[in-house]
Amino acid sequence: MKNIIAIDPGAAGGIAILRAGLIPETYNMPSTNADIRDLLEELEPTNTIIYCERVGTYMPGNSGPSAAKFAEHVGALKGIICALRTPVIFPTPAAWIHDFIGKPNYVEKKADYEAKAWKQILAKRKNERKNKIKARAQEMFPHLKVTLKTADALGILQYGIQNQKDLIL
Repeated sequence: MKNIIAIDPGAAGGIAILRAGLIPETYNMPSTNADIRDLLEELEPTNTIIYCERVGTYMPGNSGPSAAKFAEHVGALKGIICALRTPVIFPTPAAWIHDFIGKPNYVEKKADYEAKAWKQILAKRKNERKNKIKARAQEMFPHLKVTLKTADALGILQYGIQNQKDLIL
């Protein structure tokens, strides 16, 4: 089995690694590009594949400057990964989240609400989703201290583990 590094690329995200035969480890996302590079170089053993969530585009509700800052952070992270010369897969949030906690079944529709009310619904959905991901990560990895910063990375890691099994079979 390959070593798997899973990355939730947000500034409030995290990194998880599963080395063959060992228990997973988690790290909060470092605050500078140099610190991210140093951590990934330290973690990056041979026979590794990286799963990094595919994000970095504009999301409705985010301000322009905040979206630009996030896209810059994700771009720098992709450059660091490229420099490592490690194979990388970029699963969409929907792909790994649906595998990890299931597909949501929302009944509310945007057309039924005013813009402000719809933003509140989206914020509530995000909060509920984040808490479900954290709870699922705590169930799957009871030996780890799971936080909101590392929960998504663990979900992406689990997606990577399953994906590697699918590739081997």
